[in-house]
Amino acid sequence: MASMDANTQEAEYLRTIEWEMMDKWKFFPLSMLSSFSVRCSLYPLTLIKTRLQIQKHDTMYSGLFDAGTKIYRREGFSGLYRGFWVSSIQIFSGVCYIATYESSRHMLANYNMSTTARTLISGGVASLVGQTIIVPFDVISQHLMFLGLAGCKDTGKNPPTSTTVPASDIKHVKQMGKNMEPPKPAPEVCIFSK
Repeated sequence: MASMDANTQEAEYLRTIEWEMMDKWKFFPLSMLSSFSVRCSLYPLTLIKTRLQIQKHDTMYSGLFDAGTKIYRREGFSGLYRGFWVSSIQIFSGVCYIATYESSRHMLANYNMSTTARTLISGGVASLVGQTIIVPFDVISQHLMFLGLAGCKDTGKNPPTSTTVPASDIKHVKQMGKNMEPPKPAPEVCIFSK
Protein backbone atom coordinates (compact mmCIF):
# COMPACT_ATOMS: atom_id res chain seq x y z
CA MET A 1 0.00 0.00 0.00
CA ALA A 2 2.88 2.36 0.82
CA SER A 3 4.47 1.78 -2.60
CA MET A 4 1.17 2.61 -4.29
CA ASP A 5 1.06 5.96 -2.46
CA ALA A 6 4.64 6.71 -3.59
CA ASN A 7 3.73 5.94 -7.22
CA THR A 8 0.66 8.16 -6.99
CA GLN A 9 2.71 11.03 -5.56
CA GLU A 10 5.35 10.56 -8.27
CA ALA A 11 2.70 10.66 -10.99
CA GLU A 12 1.32 13.92 -9.61
CA TYR A 13 4.73 15.62 -9.90
CA LEU A 14 5.36 14.49 -13.48
CA ARG A 15 4.13 16.99 -16.02
CA THR A 16 4.87 18.09 -19.54
CA ILE A 17 6.82 21.32 -19.79
CA GLU A 18 5.13 23.41 -22.44
CA TRP A 19 6.70 26.22 -24.46
CA GLU A 20 4.80 28.89 -22.53
CA MET A 21 6.25 27.65 -19.24
CA MET A 22 9.87 28.09 -20.29
CA ASP A 23 12.01 31.13 -19.59
CA LYS A 24 13.13 32.03 -23.12
CA TRP A 25 15.84 34.42 -21.81
CA LYS A 26 17.59 31.39 -20.33
CA PHE A 27 16.59 28.78 -22.91
CA PHE A 28 17.94 30.42 -26.08
CA PRO A 29 21.44 31.35 -24.81
CA LEU A 30 21.91 28.03 -23.02
CA SER A 31 20.66 26.12 -26.05
CA MET A 32 23.10 27.97 -28.30
CA LEU A 33 25.97 27.46 -25.85
CA SER A 34 25.24 23.76 -25.66
CA SER A 35 25.08 23.45 -29.44
CA PHE A 36 28.30 25.45 -29.87
CA SER A 37 30.13 23.24 -27.34
CA VAL A 38 29.09 20.06 -29.12
CA ARG A 39 30.02 21.57 -32.50
CA CYS A 40 33.48 22.56 -31.17
CA SER A 41 34.24 19.06 -30.00
CA LEU A 42 32.90 17.22 -33.07
CA TYR A 43 33.99 19.55 -35.90
CA PRO A 44 37.46 18.01 -36.42
CA LEU A 45 35.78 14.63 -37.00
CA THR A 46 33.43 16.24 -39.53
CA LEU A 47 36.38 17.78 -41.36
CA ILE A 48 38.24 14.46 -41.41
CA LYS A 49 35.11 12.65 -42.66
CA THR A 50 34.75 15.19 -45.48
CA ARG A 51 38.39 14.85 -46.49
CA LEU A 52 38.13 11.05 -46.47
CA GLN A 53 35.03 11.22 -48.67
CA ILE A 54 36.59 13.44 -51.35
CA GLN A 55 39.78 11.45 -51.77
CA LYS A 56 40.08 8.74 -54.39
CA HIS A 57 41.05 5.19 -53.42
CA ASP A 58 42.89 6.02 -50.17
CA THR A 59 45.54 8.04 -52.00
CA MET A 60 45.96 10.66 -49.28
CA TYR A 61 44.72 9.10 -46.07
CA SER A 62 44.44 5.47 -45.07
CA GLY A 63 41.89 6.07 -42.31
CA LEU A 64 40.58 8.31 -39.56
CA PHE A 65 43.72 8.52 -37.41
CA ASP A 66 46.02 8.81 -40.42
CA ALA A 67 43.94 11.69 -41.77
CA GLY A 68 43.87 13.46 -38.41
CA THR A 69 47.62 13.27 -37.92
CA LYS A 70 48.43 14.30 -41.49
CA ILE A 71 46.06 17.27 -41.37
CA TYR A 72 47.53 18.32 -38.03
CA ARG A 73 51.13 18.01 -39.29
CA ARG A 74 50.53 19.80 -42.61
CA GLU A 75 48.04 22.48 -41.60
CA GLY A 76 48.40 22.72 -37.83
CA PHE A 77 45.67 22.77 -35.23
CA SER A 78 43.72 25.40 -37.17
CA GLY A 79 43.59 23.00 -40.12
CA LEU A 80 41.28 20.75 -38.12
CA TYR A 81 38.87 23.68 -37.76
CA ARG A 82 38.97 24.99 -41.35
CA GLY A 83 35.51 26.37 -42.14
CA PHE A 84 34.39 26.17 -38.50
CA TRP A 85 33.22 29.76 -38.13
CA VAL A 86 31.07 29.54 -41.24
CA SER A 87 29.63 26.27 -39.97
CA SER A 88 28.99 27.66 -36.50
CA ILE A 89 26.37 30.04 -37.92
CA GLN A 90 24.19 26.94 -38.15
CA ILE A 91 23.69 27.21 -34.37
CA PHE A 92 21.00 29.78 -35.08
CA SER A 93 19.13 27.27 -37.23
CA GLY A 94 18.51 25.08 -34.18
CA VAL A 95 17.05 28.00 -32.27
CA CYS A 96 14.94 28.97 -35.28
CA TYR A 97 13.78 25.36 -35.64
CA ILE A 98 12.62 25.13 -32.02
CA ALA A 99 11.00 28.56 -32.04
CA THR A 100 9.17 27.84 -35.31
CA TYR A 101 8.07 24.39 -34.18
CA GLU A 102 6.71 25.53 -30.83
CA SER A 103 5.07 28.72 -32.09
CA SER A 104 3.37 26.96 -35.02
CA ARG A 105 2.24 24.15 -32.72
CA HIS A 106 0.82 26.77 -30.37
CA MET A 107 -0.94 28.60 -33.22
CA LEU A 108 -2.41 25.37 -34.61
CA ALA A 109 -3.85 24.55 -31.17
CA ASN A 110 -6.53 27.19 -31.88
CA TYR A 111 -7.88 24.99 -34.69
CA ASN A 112 -9.71 21.77 -34.04
CA MET A 113 -6.86 19.39 -35.01
CA SER A 114 -5.48 16.21 -33.60
CA THR A 115 -2.16 16.39 -31.76
CA THR A 116 -0.56 14.21 -34.43
CA ALA A 117 -1.59 16.53 -37.27
CA ARG A 118 -0.41 19.59 -35.31
CA THR A 119 2.94 17.97 -34.63
CA LEU A 120 3.36 16.85 -38.26
CA ILE A 121 2.58 20.26 -39.73
CA SER A 122 4.71 22.09 -37.15
CA GLY A 123 7.63 19.74 -37.76
CA GLY A 124 7.42 20.27 -41.52
CA VAL A 125 7.34 24.06 -41.21
CA ALA A 126 10.19 24.05 -38.67
CA SER A 127 12.30 21.76 -40.88
CA LEU A 128 11.76 24.06 -43.84
CA VAL A 129 12.95 27.06 -41.81
CA GLY A 130 15.91 25.18 -40.29
CA GLN A 131 17.12 23.71 -43.59
CA THR A 132 16.81 27.07 -45.33
CA ILE A 133 19.38 28.38 -42.87
CA ILE A 134 21.61 25.29 -42.68
CA VAL A 135 22.11 24.31 -46.32
CA PRO A 136 23.85 27.44 -47.71
CA PHE A 137 26.28 27.62 -44.80
CA ASP A 138 26.92 23.87 -44.95
CA VAL A 139 27.85 24.10 -48.64
CA ILE A 140 30.27 26.96 -47.98
CA SER A 141 31.75 25.15 -44.98
CA GLN A 142 32.35 22.00 -47.03
CA HIS A 143 34.07 24.03 -49.75
CA LEU A 144 36.36 25.51 -47.11
CA MET A 145 37.11 22.00 -45.84
CA PHE A 146 38.02 21.02 -49.40
CA LEU A 147 40.27 24.04 -49.77
CA GLY A 148 42.29 22.73 -46.86
CA LEU A 149 43.89 20.46 -49.41
CA ALA A 150 45.24 23.58 -51.12
CA GLY A 151 48.89 24.35 -51.03
CA CYS A 152 50.14 20.78 -50.78
CA LYS A 153 52.73 21.24 -53.52
CA ASP A 154 54.77 18.25 -54.52
CA THR A 155 57.44 18.34 -51.80
CA GLY A 156 58.01 14.63 -51.74
CA LYS A 157 55.36 14.10 -49.07
CA ASN A 158 52.65 13.39 -51.62
CA PRO A 159 52.11 9.96 -53.10
CA PRO A 160 53.95 9.45 -56.39
CA THR A 161 50.63 9.34 -58.27
CA SER A 162 49.76 12.97 -57.52
CA THR A 163 49.46 15.73 -60.09
CA THR A 164 49.19 19.42 -59.36
CA VAL A 165 46.46 21.49 -61.02
CA PRO A 166 45.96 25.26 -60.75
CA ALA A 167 43.10 26.07 -58.38
CA SER A 168 41.37 28.16 -61.05
CA ASP A 169 40.83 24.98 -63.10
CA ILE A 170 38.88 23.19 -60.42
CA LYS A 171 35.15 23.43 -60.84
CA HIS A 172 34.39 23.48 -57.09
CA VAL A 173 36.63 26.47 -56.49
CA LYS A 174 35.12 28.39 -59.42
CA GLN A 175 31.58 27.84 -58.14
CA MET A 176 32.33 29.49 -54.81
CA GLY A 177 31.99 32.95 -56.31
CA LYS A 178 34.37 35.81 -56.90
CA ASN A 179 34.05 37.31 -53.41
CA MET A 180 34.76 34.03 -51.62
CA GLU A 181 38.44 33.35 -50.99
CA PRO A 182 40.08 30.44 -49.20
CA PRO A 183 41.25 31.08 -45.64
CA LYS A 184 44.91 30.57 -46.62
CA PRO A 185 45.83 31.77 -50.10
CA ALA A 186 47.09 28.82 -52.09
CA PRO A 187 47.88 28.81 -55.78
CA GLU A 188 47.45 25.09 -56.31
CA VAL A 189 45.29 22.18 -55.20
CA CYS A 190 46.60 18.62 -55.23
CA ILE A 191 44.46 16.13 -57.12
CA PHE A 192 45.33 12.52 -56.53
CA SER A 193 44.50 9.88 -59.06
CA LYS A 194 45.14 6.18 -59.26
